Amino acid sequence: MLFRNLGAGLSSELIRGALVRTYEEWTQRYGELPPERLRTEIDTTRVRSTNPGYCYLQAGWERDRTVRGKLYLWAPR
Repeated sequence: MLFRNLGAGLSSELIRGALVRTYEEWTQRYGELPPERLRTEIDTTRVRSTNPGYCYLQAGWERDRTVRGKLYLWAPR
């Protein structure tokens, strides 16, 4: 899912809220969370920020590695 912050709130708060909602919906539908953690990718070549992924890090996500311009981040457990 893609989303973009067009308001005055913090992007990290939107990410936290989206993660909580995703976990709620997943648990309601399947009964429990999958053993795999959620992951996101950020195309560092297409982001204007000098610190790509900062809002995810502020939301508690963990940095993994960058491969071919894609920064991988893992959702909190």
